[in-house]
Amino acid sequence: MQIDRYARLEQAQRMGDALVAERVERIGKALGFDITEPTGLIRAGLALTAWRLLDDA
Repeated sequence: MQIDRYARLEQAQRMGDALVAERVERIGKALGFDITEPTGLIRAGLALTAWRLLDDA
């Protein structure tokens, strides 16, 4: 029974990882740059910060 639970948890985690990877890819395509690269991650962070600042204004 423990093995079944572990197998289901493992499968759910793999599915979750795949969903995150898919979302990251879609976000990168929408932004026009790869957010898994260091410079892309910085650009995305700056864009998010600017968006939040403009939302507060």
